[in-house]
Amino acid sequence: MTIFVALVIVGSAMELYVNRAGQAGPQATPAQQVAARFGGVLQEWIAAAVGTGLSVCDVPSAVHGTTIVVKSQPIQVAIDCTGIRATWIFWAGVLGFPCAWRSKVLGLLLGLFGVALLNLLRIALLGIVAGYWPMSFETWHTICMQGFLVVFVAPLWIAWMLWVVRSDAPVGDADRHVGQRAAATAVP
Repeated sequence: MTIFVALVIVGSAMELYVNRAGQAGPQATPAQQVAARFGGVLQEWIAAAVGTGLSVCDVPSAVHGTTIVVKSQPIQVAIDCTGIRATWIFWAGVLGFPCAWRSKVLGLLLGLFGVALLNLLRIALLGIVAGYWPMSFETWHTICMQGFLVVFVAPLWIAWMLWVVRSDAPVGDADRHVGQRAAATAVP
């Protein structure tokens, strides 16, 4: 639990640093410039990926930097929209869970790609709402989609955890318990 809390704090601090670095302007330190560049590239990549996904689904959209335009309704992909926080929380849960390092590495990869895909889906859904139901965009953005990553990332972590518990169990131990149950229920 201590590792989980520590990693959530570190991840939140890093996200805050990246967010503030983007606002620092010309007086930014070299580290802030790198963080701001990373945040900007990530935002642009997310906007491009969502725009491509919407186009594939025949939703008329265009991308300009970090802005996605759906039927003349612009959506700005801010640093808070990148899923960094959800990824850090997922990673903290993985690193704080007692299991083999191989399972942790697989969990980190699952978190990276799983949360990214869920986040792209979340932003694409917001794009569709903005384009087709612009009057309800703020409700969807501030109420419905704030919990979207929590609702879907938590089961992703639980699925990983259950996989770890099943795959990290010693094979001989499981066989012994099955054998004991079979012997106990055998009819003489």
